[in-house]
Amino acid sequence: MNYPLHPRLGMTGQDITIELENGPGLAAELQEPAAAGDAALREAVGLDEASLEPRLDEVVHGLRETQAPRPAGKGRESGREAVLSRDPVRAYLRDMGASAPLSREEEVALAKRIEAAQNTLVARVCGIPAVVECIAEWIESIREGRLRATDVFELPSARAEETADPDEPGASEGDTAGSLRGTAATTYGEQVSPVEAEPESDLGSLLDRLAVIAGEIAALGQERASANGDDAEVLARLIDLLSSFAEAAALPLRADRVSALMEMVDEGSRALRAVEMKLATLAATAGIGRRQMVDLLAEQKFDLGSPVRGIEHGIVQLREEFAAVERRVGLPHAEFRRAAAEAGRAWRELRAERERMVRSQLPLVVSTARRYQRRTSLELLDLIQEGNLGLMHAVEKYNYRRGVKVSTYAVWWIRQSIARAITDKGRTIRVPVHMAETAGKVLRERRIVQQRDGRDAEAAEIASRTGLSLEHVERALTLVQEPTSLDLPVGEDGDATLGDLIEARDAVNPHEAAEASALRESIALALGELTPREQRILQMRFGIGDSSEHTLEEVGKVFGVTRERIRQIEARALGKLRQARRARALSSFIEP
Repeated sequence: MNYPLHPRLGMTGQDITIELENGPGLAAELQEPAAAGDAALREAVGLDEASLEPRLDEVVHGLRETQAPRPAGKGRESGREAVLSRDPVRAYLRDMGASAPLSREEEVALAKRIEAAQNTLVARVCGIPAVVECIAEWIESIREGRLRATDVFELPSARAEETADPDEPGASEGDTAGSLRGTAATTYGEQVSPVEAEPESDLGSLLDRLAVIAGEIAALGQERASANGDDAEVLARLIDLLSSFAEAAALPLRADRVSALMEMVDEGSRALRAVEMKLATLAATAGIGRRQMVDLLAEQKFDLGSPVRGIEHGIVQLREEFAAVERRVGLPHAEFRRAAAEAGRAWRELRAERERMVRSQLPLVVSTARRYQRRTSLELLDLIQEGNLGLMHAVEKYNYRRGVKVSTYAVWWIRQSIARAITDKGRTIRVPVHMAETAGKVLRERRIVQQRDGRDAEAAEIASRTGLSLEHVERALTLVQEPTSLDLPVGEDGDATLGDLIEARDAVNPHEAAEASALRESIALALGELTPREQRILQMRFGIGDSSEHTLEEVGKVFGVTRERIRQIEARALGKLRQARRARALSSFIEP
């Protein structure tokens, strides 16, 4: 994990700068978890207090020297900096190092802001009947068993299971969940909500309550639709019920569900903007203002005066399109526009807070990605990007009440994301995940035999040691072979490639191709001295220029003569070809 190296160095990002500027040796010596304490750090490095402090002073002084502005006129230094600026990895690490690290208290405060922003967003989107209808469908699926509650809501049990160390053999899910739940009150002095404390007992009642409110909202929506949207009292009751639903939905939704709801709101906003653009175009065509056009749309009947003449059909069509959008979202377009704007502001605030959390943990991704460099052919920047995806997922699911730091929780998501990317993208030919696991077992056993006996293990021996079938072992050994490029240079000068040395079994032998071409030319010359009828008969009888030979009867049917007459013509033509002058042209192709 990536922790601050020492109180005097402060931030992990500086460790990366030290490694870039002073070489990897010093940073590798100093990189030990702060949780082990200064004593463990000195023991790991092999220095006492008196010798460690000058080294730290030297590192800090060198860091300040490298970060100080360069005097003008040093062409070689400016050229080096220009090369570094073109390196995307170094540029990324330099920009990442500019982000300030967060203390534990700052992490908790930021996590609280993220939670508050998400609650605000959920409350805003729940003010739209279409969103409530979608959540009601999810609740109904949970109650009918088509979905799990953890597929929709962020329950503490699911968070605890995800936080548990998958490589720890002695830790069970229940022990991990219980220990994390027990640290919440003592660490933060906060009360856990009843649903979080006893999710199994209170989740059902909460879902029932939400389902009842959602049913009332749907009934009011139908009542409002039957009144053509003109009943202000029904609209007021609908808005009150939407507020009640938002307050009742205290259980946090999963991040992907929140994104799905926000996408639904965005689709409604795009549909409304498209209709409003048509309204503006129609108003410009009629030469009237937008406000006047809105008033015309609101009128049930309008005077066929000059402003309206010629655009009556357009006004009716716009009125129908506005009504379609309102039926889709369940609100008047003005109310929906206001609710969508508030939801958009809450969504941007949530994303900004999450981005702050992600930026604070970027050094952790780099330090984790470097551990996988020797295991794959993927570039470091690719590993970092895959780790960043895992980090963003971890930030979405992180719960500060569990009593763990962000880095402790996120490192498992980062490792999983990088490991999965190596499995999926680390080879030229992708190996399925289940076969990659089998290949890993086979390679481990083969390596054990090589180290112990100094020989290569047989496939049957590996199969008996791993419990796999011989077919699976042989297939795994075939899959782990790395492909070789045909453009690989070979030879001392490297002027040839591996592809030049591989036999092309399907290719035509140049000597045989030239001989066949000469034979065709000689046969054509010889047949050229015969009559056209004789040429055609010989070609059909011997398959010259055709895919198959024909019988005397078949040739006779083509020429309308008997098979005996065809035999006579064939014999006379062959006799002409056996003459000495013509025979010499074809005798060279006869094998002795």
